Amino acid sequence: MNAKTYLHTFLLILFLPVGIIHAKEEKEIPIVLSSNHSIYMKALSGLTYSLKSKTKVYFLNTKSSSAGIFAELQKAEPEMIVTIGNQATKSVRENLPNATIVFLIVNNPRSLRMEKGRICGFSADISSGEFFKVLKKIKPEARSVSAFYSDEHGKYFSTEGKYHDIWNGLHLQIQQISDKEEMTKKLEKFTKKTESFYMVYDRLYTRETFQDLSNFCKKNQIILMTYYPSLAKIGATFALAPNYTNIGVRAGRWLNKEETDNICQQNKVFAPESSFLYLNQTYAQESGIQFSQEILKREQKERLLAYGIELYHKKKYSSAQAVFRKVLKMDPEEDTAIVFLNEIRDLRTSHEIQKLVYQAEKSRSKRNYHEAIAIYRKIIYLNTDIKDFQEK
Repeated sequence: MNAKTYLHTFLLILFLPVGIIHAKEEKEIPIVLSSNHSIYMKALSGLTYSLKSKTKVYFLNTKSSSAGIFAELQKAEPEMIVTIGNQATKSVRENLPNATIVFLIVNNPRSLRMEKGRICGFSADISSGEFFKVLKKIKPEARSVSAFYSDEHGKYFSTEGKYHDIWNGLHLQIQQISDKEEMTKKLEKFTKKTESFYMVYDRLYTRETFQDLSNFCKKNQIILMTYYPSLAKIGATFALAPNYTNIGVRAGRWLNKEETDNICQQNKVFAPESSFLYLNQTYAQESGIQFSQEILKREQKERLLAYGIELYHKKKYSSAQAVFRKVLKMDPEEDTAIVFLNEIRDLRTSHEIQKLVYQAEKSRSKRNYHEAIAIYRKIIYLNTDIKDFQEK
């Protein structure tokens, strides 16, 4: 067999099975994002990394663009729609009421009236139990926690805490508050009755009320817990925020395993499995609170991880790679670091494959078949997944 015949046979073996596999066209899964905010992009990155199906991404930027998106989706009749963020989920729910929706990064999913229609997904709500575990790591002897709420969201999160306090050796006191004045009066009564304060999602907390709460807790050596890293930086003991990339990775893996017909039949909601811890050491010291080495090491790792993700999204891949490798030295099983290192490898491999394909085609056009075959073998070595190679 001469080199030309061998090359033709080689290419036939390489690409014919792919054609057979793709005889039945695979439907795209539409992914609708509330915006291009960094938290949504992190979830999207994790999702597209782990999800094996083809996808098409949409951003709800304006009302006019949204109308076009919903018209396109209605015409396409996808088997399911993935939404990322509260706004995207609510908009798809309203405009395409019969669609099967798998949501990511939604707060208080109960507000979506999940009993109606096929909807399920991955919440962004970190359980109060996670906050209480960190609290006990900071202050093992702590027994009392307080929380205020003024609206339905705040009530939901405060009440949820009543199911987790006992499992952590704590007693949570929750009270409904109508306004700032009542909050000030209630705080004064807590001076000798509470060791920590759980700040839930609630419209009660404005810039002014948070500052009052922060000053009060610092003055009275009360541990202040919040969902917002930005507030922890301003004046709280610690914050817990979801690992948005991990939510995306889990969603993709779950969708890979589920049969399309079974998705969302039971309206399941999955809570975040991992979160990022943010400490304010200066605020803690001024409050007379000391952090253990265990807590400090956890925060160091998670800050590094968050920094690596930030570098990745800024396309500073070499720097991001160095950070993720440092994270894996601290914790070899850190899934998010592994995901991003693989993403960086795939990006670099993709660029190298593009160069090799050009070289192979050039050699082939000059009838230098031995050289072309050698280059194609390099391509397969770099990417053993023929389907992926065909798509690239």
